Formats: sequence, C-alpha cells, structure tokens
Amino acid sequence: MKILIVSENATDEYGGESVLPLHYFKGLRARGEDVYLLTHARVRNRLEQIIPLDLERVIFIDETWLHSWLFKVGKKLPARVNVLTTNALSHFVTQCCQRGLASKAIKDLAIDVIHEPAPVSPRQPSALFGLGVPVVIGPMNGGMTSPSGFEFMANRFEKGINLPIKILTHFFNLLLPGKLLADVLLVANERTKKALPKFTQGKIITLIENGVDTNLWTKLVKTEKRDYIQLVYLGRLVDLKCVDLLIKAFSRVQKNHKVRLMIIGRGEEEAALKQLAIEEGVELEIDFLGWKSHEECTFLLANSDVLVLPSVKECGGAVVLEAMSVGLAVIAVNWGGPIDYITDKTGVLVDAPSPVELTNNLTAAIEKLVLDERLRISLGASALERIHVEFSWDKKIDKILEIYQAMISSKLANN
Repeated sequence: MKILIVSENATDEYGGESVLPLHYFKGLRARGEDVYLLTHARVRNRLEQIIPLDLERVIFIDETWLHSWLFKVGKKLPARVNVLTTNALSHFVTQCCQRGLASKAIKDLAIDVIHEPAPVSPRQPSALFGLGVPVVIGPMNGGMTSPSGFEFMANRFEKGINLPIKILTHFFNLLLPGKLLADVLLVANERTKKALPKFTQGKIITLIENGVDTNLWTKLVKTEKRDYIQLVYLGRLVDLKCVDLLIKAFSRVQKNHKVRLMIIGRGEEEAALKQLAIEEGVELEIDFLGWKSHEECTFLLANSDVLVLPSVKECGGAVVLEAMSVGLAVIAVNWGGPIDYITDKTGVLVDAPSPVELTNNLTAAIEKLVLDERLRISLGASALERIHVEFSWDKKIDKILEIYQAMISSKLANN
C-alpha cells in the first residue's frame, strides 16, 4: 500500500493542526508503510532536522510570488481578519499547486490512497478530487462559535464578513469539490459533521483529530521539591484564549494560597498580559517563558500540578491531551474541543456565560484543586489512563490503516 499524506504545512514548529500530518507520516513510517508527504517548502528546514532519513519521501510545494505577496499583506491585518482573507486565499493557491503535484505523484509513485489531515476546518475546500485513487480527508474539527457572553470579541469587520465568507465557502467547495467527492470524511464530533459542506457523498466516520505521542509526552518523576502549587498555561497569547481572565483568577487565589503561574507561549497579547500581571500585583508570581520546544514543554508540564486552559474558542485543544499524558489535572472551559477529552474523572470543566462569571468559575476551580491534593492526583492518574486507552498516536495509526485498507478493498471490489 502506497500512501500520500497531503498538507500545506507539516511541522512541529507552528503548533496547532500543522503537526497532525507530520504525526501521520512518522507513525506510518514507524510501521514500515510506504508513505510519502506533500507539503510546502517553507517547512523544509525543520523537516531536514526531524526526518533527515526520510526527506527523500517529501514532495515540496514551491513558494510562488502570490504566496509571498499574500503573506506580506496578511501581516498588516489583525490576526483573525488575516485568517479569513489573505490566509484563505493563500491556502486556495496552495491547493491548486497540491493538485498538480499529487497527480504527478500518483503516476510516478503508483500511489494507492491519498490522505489530507489538514486543514482541520470542515468548510475549507480541497482540490484533491478526480485523481483516480481513494481520498480520505480529516479528521476535521470546526463549526465553532464563541459562548454568547464572548461574542463581543468579534470586531465589526469580522461580523460583517461572516455571511459573505460562508457564501464564498460554498462557492469554493463547488469550485474545488474535494470534500464533496472524498471517499471518507473524518470528523471529530457531531458539531463538525453539521458544519461540513452540503452535498458531500463520502462515508463519514468520527475520529478525534488530536492525539499524543506517548514516547514524547510521558509522566516523569517530579524533580522539583517546592512548597507551592504550580499552575501552567500553554498556548498562543491571543484574546480568545482569555489568559487575562486566568491572570485575574490567579491573583485572587494567590492572596490566600501558595501558588505560581507559568505561561508558555507567545502572541499579540503578551505585552498587555505582562502589564495586567503588574496591575494585579502578581508579576513576581507569574513566569512568562515565551515559546518552548516540545521537549521543553514536556519537562515543564510534567513538573507542574495543574494545567489551566481558559480558551472560549478551542476547536481541538491538543495541549489538554498533552497535559493529561504527563498525569496533570486539567481545568478547561466547558465549550468546544476540551469537552471531547475531559470527563469528571480526568479534569474540571467550567462554564463561561460571561467574562465575569468565567473568572469566578476559574477562581473556584483553581482553589478547589489547590486545596485537594488527593483530587489532583486522582484526576491526573485517570487522565493518563484515558490517554493510553483512547488518544495515543499508536491507536490512531491503527485506526487510519484500517480506513485506508477498507477504501482500497472497496475500490478493488467496485472495479
């Protein structure tokens, strides 16, 4: 079986969905599968470092002048506006390039099946259609909205462009009907299934998009002895992550308990968050560590006590699984992706009716886990068990191989 993994970005540097195709490629190669990767040349340097022996199996999409121009324009726009405009157009250009290279790979390498794991958005179009081999797309995860009490975060431009974008999305999915014609569509949840373009024909299978490399993310013996509880946030520092509300909740807890907060990540809100820590009087109790490698994050999480993810628009939330895999208790918002991972035995989900109420609920949840060591340990142990049963990449590779085999068998039976 010859497999082609297709994704605009396949790297562990960008975070989010970009690492998913890399996990599939590495996981399949570890099983001895004859797999190839089609991705953009912008990730070449990183791939040379992490898969040097398999670089000959990577087909790169060259950077065009249009890619460069859209990137320059996008940098001048607000992040979420960029995603909806220049970034979406850049992805469209890449899709057209992918189609030509995928078609050539099918002929030159005798590819049996194509898998496009990213982008995970159910609405973004795909150019992988009519290529003569079975196509699987996903797992996808999307159809997200913010809780009603946080809709104010969308600016006037975003609200105004939302309907036109939905209309254009339907048009582009007719123009590039990869999702409509795919043999299998993988979705993370019912919410994503409902967000798929109309007129899809393929088989729909539920499969969580995120997983954990249990060889990397593993429970370690804590090396630090301390007399305080270490809280940690890991992710981008942008408004919808609501790290400002976490800092406010932390400042309340810190007045009565020995706690510290570690913030790992970068983003446009970093300066404002550091200023907020000063205003709340907790700048000495909060460590802003910036971006860290996966290996460093493993160590930092394993030596913490509780992960807090206050995001109100988290389709996936891979960091939740990563924290669970090192035996951490997790606090997250009862909305979006974390609901797929966290049960009452593995973490604490808090409601977010409004910013004030979310701050109150975070405060109560943090205080509860700070005071109850047995509960923290119990939640962490159950979380670790759940990871190995349901969310390891080994399990996901098992499942995706079953899907590939079923598609190929179906094609042979129909020929």
